Amino acid sequence: MDTSHIPDGYHTLTSYYLVADVAAYVQFLTTAFGAEVTEKLEGENGAIMHAEVRIGDSKLMMGARTGDRPAQACMQYMYVPDVDQAYQHLIASGAHSVQAPQDTFYGHRTASARDAEGNEWWLARQIQKLTPEELQRKAREAGR
Repeated sequence: MDTSHIPDGYHTLTSYYLVADVAAYVQFLTTAFGAEVTEKLEGENGAIMHAEVRIGDSKLMMGARTGDRPAQACMQYMYVPDVDQAYQHLIASGAHSVQAPQDTFYGHRTASARDAEGNEWWLARQIQKLTPEELQRKAREAGR
């Protein structure tokens, strides 16, 4: 597949968040996930109107909500080496728990928390590799 239309450092799909305060959200992402700021654009008033950060191998874009654009909460599923540690760090960074760490029928250990903007961060680690048939069987056993 030709990917010449994708800028270096980006993937085919990149999330874009609309947030109330871009600077505060960048700070949250830096504290919670060790995000690295890769781009920051200021408006005429000096406030950050657009920013981009890198978390692991992925970029996340964000911009300030303006005019009548409503908040648009998002849900991210993020693979981490240690779900329990990342979850505790996320909570300590100001997010509120949605689900404490637990093992799932689909072979992942997951946890979830919601940030101040209403976005849910699902933290995951594959703990068991399942075939499609095993996954289907386990889903039925779990009542799904």
